[in-house]
Amino acid sequence: MSPGSAASSASGISVTYTAPVSTADGTTTVTATYKGFTTTSTMTYKGITFTLSPSTATVDADGQSTAALTLTFRYTNGGAAISGANATVALTGSGSVSPASPASSASTIAVTYTAPASTTDGTATVTASYKGLTAVSSTISYKGITLTLSPSSATVDADGQSTSILTLTAKYTTAARRCRRARRLQ
Repeated sequence: MSPGSAASSASGISVTYTAPVSTADGTTTVTATYKGFTTTSTMTYKGITFTLSPSTATVDADGQSTAALTLTFRYTNGGAAISGANATVALTGSGSVSPASPASSASTIAVTYTAPASTTDGTATVTASYKGLTAVSSTISYKGITLTLSPSSATVDADGQSTSILTLTAKYTTAARRCRRARRLQ
């Protein structure tokens, strides 16, 4: 609460109460005293639930694969949406996330993480915040992909009909198994 010790004024004295960060509803009593006089005001605050799920996900680092995240922020009691509220979504690491500023909704809010195109494994963290609240972060692991094309060179008659069969192999960088997108090219 500020000011903690208000000075006398010809007009009213402005006192500001700042609610705590809380997931539960509550009340606070503000008391003002002057010499032998005392007055009180009871402030009621509404708890806010704020979550981002799932807490972890794994995607292919192909520049297109996504992880679907769900953001929820609403009043604890009754679950009503917080009117006109916008959260801020931030990303630490590679990839992208959208929307960056999702608005409160009566239903859950879809947030999408898109993996980078990478030949190395990595992690990214998506965090949502709203005023003094920070939702539990989601950590996304992305699996690096390497491509090989064999043979690396071939000789073909330039007659418009001769062919050479090439094999494209997509593998996860840290595993010997092939990616779902590996295919054979002609």
